[in-house]
Amino acid sequence: MQNSLNKLQRFIAIHRKKAPLDFIYENSSQLLKRLHVISIVLTILFIYYFFADFVMLNHLENKLFRSNLIVIHLLSLLISIVYICIYRLVKNKQTFISSRKANVLINTYISMYLLLGVASSLNSQNLSGNIDAYITIVIGVAVLFQVQPMTLTAILLFSHSLFYIGLYYTVQDLPSLVTKQINSTATVIVALIIGIIFYTNKKRDYFHQENFAKLFEINPYPLILSKIEDGELLKMNHRASKFYGINKKDLKQMRAKEFYKNQQQRQAIIEELKKTGFIKNQVIEQKTANGNYRWVQLNYELIDYKGEECILAGVTDVTDLKEMEAELVQHASIDPLTGIQNRRSGIQLLKMLLMESERIKDTFVLCFIDVNNLKIVNDRFGHAEGDRLLKTVCHVIKESLEDDDLFFRYGGDEFIIVFKGAELDDVKKRWSIIVKQLAETSPTLYEISVSHGLFQYEPNSAITLENMIKKADESMYKEKRLIKNLI
Repeated sequence: MQNSLNKLQRFIAIHRKKAPLDFIYENSSQLLKRLHVISIVLTILFIYYFFADFVMLNHLENKLFRSNLIVIHLLSLLISIVYICIYRLVKNKQTFISSRKANVLINTYISMYLLLGVASSLNSQNLSGNIDAYITIVIGVAVLFQVQPMTLTAILLFSHSLFYIGLYYTVQDLPSLVTKQINSTATVIVALIIGIIFYTNKKRDYFHQENFAKLFEINPYPLILSKIEDGELLKMNHRASKFYGINKKDLKQMRAKEFYKNQQQRQAIIEELKKTGFIKNQVIEQKTANGNYRWVQLNYELIDYKGEECILAGVTDVTDLKEMEAELVQHASIDPLTGIQNRRSGIQLLKMLLMESERIKDTFVLCFIDVNNLKIVNDRFGHAEGDRLLKTVCHVIKESLEDDDLFFRYGGDEFIIVFKGAELDDVKKRWSIIVKQLAETSPTLYEISVSHGLFQYEPNSAITLENMIKKADESMYKEKRLIKNLI
């Protein structure tokens, strides 16, 4: 018992420090709401109390017990109805909730409900020797009402003194009196410790949230806090609001999923978060309020916020870096003269196409091209004209291809076209149109012509990419020699 008292004194000493006004307002608002709920419950329960008092206990021999019980229940109904009326008047008044008047109202009603428990328990003691009502209400007060430790001490000390005195005059048997006084006193001490612990934790959580809110807002990067399950946006700092073009007033109407291009992407992130608790440096495209997409690098962390599992996301805009990266990739993969894919990137894309075609059992036709008479054009008209010849050939061919087709410069005056999902006969028809268009674009100084060789890839043919190109190249040289012989 002495250890418990020492702990109690330490708790009180630590928490004599004055709480901030924001915490006082939040705590008072919550306590007023809880008192309102309890008043409504007691008002509804009066129907049962009325039945018990006037029907179930109608023939009870102890008339004093029944009379006292009726008075207690009527007082409970009266003070509950009065509080319900008061609450309707003050629930939206911030100045009242923040004032000492609210504390007086809260403490008065807690005391009145506790005193009703004292009266009810002493009344039961006269009939059955039972003091459970008092013990239950004392614990209930400590759990439900996180008031300041000194206030809770005063309320419990006052009510328990009355209960202690009441026991002295109602319990005639000394051993029973001492036992009940000890047990009830121990209950009050435990309740007081519980109440102080709850108040302490509540105050500490508030300070944590307050510090979190300050750090959240002053962070130099956009931050978003959302619920993990439905994606409800809980908080967004100023930088995030500006980046996404969202007014903080409209925050509750939005969901985190609206930022993502597809929900599978967000779902994959959530599943990973549930496994690891965090994700670092995730680069994705996200949508802003005006419908534009921006590249962002996201750092996710799973946190507990006000008892709910939430996602804290830190956002870094990397759109400019992605654009620079895309430009560098383009410079590295595009042939500067003709503007089509170069050999390195073309071969890489062709390897990927080969694997995909093998997987889905699709066919394609590879066309190896050589521009005729490029050396003659360079020697007679200069390299500038030779470059113009190559660019013209590439332009005409590119305009004749479909979006899925692959076209790249293999080297010098050699090019490769891959007609995806095409059959050989269809490609031959398309190629004849290309040859005609090339001839029609020929300058007056010379005629544009190209030689070509075709190879049709069939799934499960077990041929390598090198052999495929070699066969198409051999076919192209046959046509080239034929053209020379005709000349």
